[in-house]
Amino acid sequence: MRGDFDDRCATHPVLATALQERAFVLGPMSEQEMQRAITGPAAAAGLAIEDGLAEQVVRELVGHLRLLAPAAPGGSGWAGPVASAPAGALPLLSMAMARTWANHENGRLTRHGYDRAGGVASAVKDAAEDAYASLSPRQQQIAERVIPALTITGADGQITRRRASLGELANPSQPRHPEQSTQSEQADLVQRVVEVFTAARLMVTGPLLPPTKPAGETNGPPTGIASSRSIRGSAPAAADNAPATGTVELAHDVLVTAWPRLQSWLAGQHADRILHGQILQDAAEWNERGRDPSFLYRGIRLETASSAAARWHADPGRYLGLPGPADAFLRAGARAATRTRHRWQALFMTLAGLLVIAIVTAVVAVHSSQEAERQRAVALSRSAQILSRQVAAYSQSLPNDPAASARLAAAAWAIVPTDDARASMAALLSQPARAVLTGHTDYVYSVAFSPDGTRLASAGVDQTVRIWARPPASRSAPHCGAPLTGHTDYVSSVAFSPDGTHLASAGRDQMVRIWDVALPHDLLRAVCGIAGRSFTPQEWERYIPDEPYRPSCPASR
Repeated sequence: MRGDFDDRCATHPVLATALQERAFVLGPMSEQEMQRAITGPAAAAGLAIEDGLAEQVVRELVGHLRLLAPAAPGGSGWAGPVASAPAGALPLLSMAMARTWANHENGRLTRHGYDRAGGVASAVKDAAEDAYASLSPRQQQIAERVIPALTITGADGQITRRRASLGELANPSQPRHPEQSTQSEQADLVQRVVEVFTAARLMVTGPLLPPTKPAGETNGPPTGIASSRSIRGSAPAAADNAPATGTVELAHDVLVTAWPRLQSWLAGQHADRILHGQILQDAAEWNERGRDPSFLYRGIRLETASSAAARWHADPGRYLGLPGPADAFLRAGARAATRTRHRWQALFMTLAGLLVIAIVTAVVAVHSSQEAERQRAVALSRSAQILSRQVAAYSQSLPNDPAASARLAAAAWAIVPTDDARASMAALLSQPARAVLTGHTDYVYSVAFSPDGTRLASAGVDQTVRIWARPPASRSAPHCGAPLTGHTDYVSSVAFSPDGTHLASAGRDQMVRIWDVALPHDLLRAVCGIAGRSFTPQEWERYIPDEPYRPSCPASR
């Protein structure tokens, strides 16, 4: 068993035990051992070998492998044992000696027969070309599709063999010759190609078994779809005994590098074959893992694979086809992507619906708020109109208090300029009286305005003088402080000094009195009564900020 199949055998309990307890390692063959591999079987079969033939075959084999090694993927030259060469020494030797035996002379293997077979360098190529040439034109076109389908190109560009079922190769989804109209005819042509190349020792066939790839395996040649490995080195099945249904694979990896025609078939689809091989490997792993959705392609990877598969399907005569499990793999990925897209669309639609509902609710709320505000404004307007009418009516009910009546009329107009407020204002303007000053208890004989017009002095029979005043910027009615008393009979006349700081009064008591009225008399009297002294400038500024400072308490004279 080849060493690179240890991992597959380890999945079978019996073989795993044998590997642990009964393993026997065969190292690479030396040149002398390779010569005995030629002479020993020939002697056992009763064949004579011309002197020097075995040495020539091995020598040419070594030289040929050294030429191929630098071109091998990852190769950097080879100078070790023959059997360890990357190009594969034993398949080349086997093919060269088989073709030499076909040209034997009277039971002897000769150099002439070896030369007629093409030698080591062309043994595989000549065998493949002979098998291909023996096919009919229709069968050659089938071979051009079937043989590349038995290879797979890895992500690193390395081409290796893969096992495929005969049913897969004859699948209607695969490219078909234009003249073929039925699947059975397609299968017959595929079967014939396999028989010819199997007879030429270029393909091997086997039964179709369940896959045995262990979980987590990533190394080694790909196993294809639902197949099992036969033991390497076993004799190929005879052409007549090839099963109608089973597996098929190339007999040697060296066929990929040694047959120029196969290389030309593969060269034109290098990028597609890398993608095709990756899809086959991933589909096999997905299928062997119970079709776990987590192994499906997604996003740009799914789009790339699906686009390539559609291109291959649209032009089957030029491009590769995909076997059933690989096609199911891509369809499952597309369905999963569609479900995901539908879920996202449903989510977006739900969010959009919720957003629309939120917007509608907000609009309704704003509209309701605006309507409520409008209703409130209407109610306030109605209330204001009612209040304005009530104030205007009250203003007209005070004919003896023109100041209060004026203020009420102005208030009614300020609230809402209703018709009632307008009538109240008109009535106010039509009356000359602006205020009624009350305070005297008997007739008033004399009045006088101060020079600045802010104060009014009055005198009457009640023997008092009163001063009415209001701030210049105020529109309120004048107020009266404490009356000025001192006359013993009624006061008949009052007059302000030109500067407005003094007031003279004359009465029937035959006396004239002069009053210091720089400040309201009652305020000055209160200041002097409370403090018992003159205010300081600071106290004056604090308690009487609207009047100019006077350093001493005024007194009547």
